[in-house]
Amino acid sequence: MEKKNTTILLQKRILRRLTDAGKIGMNRGQLYRSLSRPLTRLDLDVALRSLRNRGLARTQMIMSGHRGRPAEMWWAIAKKDNG
Repeated sequence: MEKKNTTILLQKRILRRLTDAGKIGMNRGQLYRSLSRPLTRLDLDVALRSLRNRGLARTQMIMSGHRGRPAEMWWAIAKKDNG
């Protein structure tokens, strides 16, 4: 049960950071560094995948124009106002 609670808390923290980043979004490295606690890459992968699968975040690979790998960018998906 503790692992599940930890995962849920991590997802909430990630979503808050992505929401704060707005249209700029964050790449995986920025997210990893911003969480400032011992965190495995697997924990980050699982949390991001869950947010994406639940429709709360989206991702896109972005070429930077420089040599090397594209950046894996993440954004929060804004909740639609039903009012």
